[in-house]
Amino acid sequence: MYVFLDTETTGGQEIKNKETFITIEGMSVENGVEHRICQLAFITDDGKTMEAYDEMCQPPVKMSVSAAAVTGITPEALYGKPTFDKTQAAQKLMEINKSENFLVIHNAAFDLEMLRREGFTSEMKLIDTLRVARHVLQDDERHSLQWQRYAKKLYLHEPALVEKVGKEVKAHDALSDVIVLKLFYDYLKSFLSDDKMVELTAAPIIYKRLTFGKYAGEDLVDVVKKDSGYLMYMLGNELAKDDKRDVDMVLTMRHHLLNEEGSVTVNFGKYKDRPLGDLLEDTGYIDWMKTMENKSPNILAILNLAEE
Repeated sequence: MYVFLDTETTGGQEIKNKETFITIEGMSVENGVEHRICQLAFITDDGKTMEAYDEMCQPPVKMSVSAAAVTGITPEALYGKPTFDKTQAAQKLMEINKSENFLVIHNAAFDLEMLRREGFTSEMKLIDTLRVARHVLQDDERHSLQWQRYAKKLYLHEPALVEKVGKEVKAHDALSDVIVLKLFYDYLKSFLSDDKMVELTAAPIIYKRLTFGKYAGEDLVDVVKKDSGYLMYMLGNELAKDDKRDVDMVLTMRHHLLNEEGSVTVNFGKYKDRPLGDLLEDTGYIDWMKTMENKSPNILAILNLAEE
């Protein structure tokens, strides 16, 4: 069975919809209030029948104005609704939470964290269509679900799917996103197996180009040759974020810098204007940098690149 899922929350949609992957821990908190689920929607598909589940629930925290503006869900719309665990949708999700099933989500880190806060931990095989798209559709300008909806003309198939699931669908709510998610999964399935998508979901992403900053849209193989210092600084800045760092971006910067280490020039210290490879061979200098109490982004980058 396949479970195509999306949530709406009391806040954090601006995080959920960002193109740049963000580690959720610590990021979905506003004014000290942890965001929680206020709508759960999913479609189940066992190959024979398709069922839709879509329920509002009463969260234990206040609905933010920014979330209401995005979702159209007002605090009044949640009055009298059951708590998450008491909804039929949540109880059904628990019932089908089995290792032989596939859970399909776009930007799974967000929704899985929100579900964890409600006491749900998935046992299903995970397909994150955002991560899969970032692996196999790197030439696409963007990978958000709405961008793919128009780029792949998924909207043409929405009426038939809506009729099939037999539920009222409102623009921008969780169920409408699930409809697009199912169609985007179908598009990916046309050239990728489920097992391959599960594998890509868990695999590190090495980006081919930047989607932000002064070199947005440019291939990283070109950027590293003309401005390796920019990538070194980016790497150091990510590393400084500790547990909030973008692991895929760290791996991407490492990949491109180390692939060109013979031509990458160091821009500080006694190795200034000399090749990166020369510095990485000086283990004594690297050991000295490790002892520095306040490490700059450049030093953090060098120490990371020196790791096996």
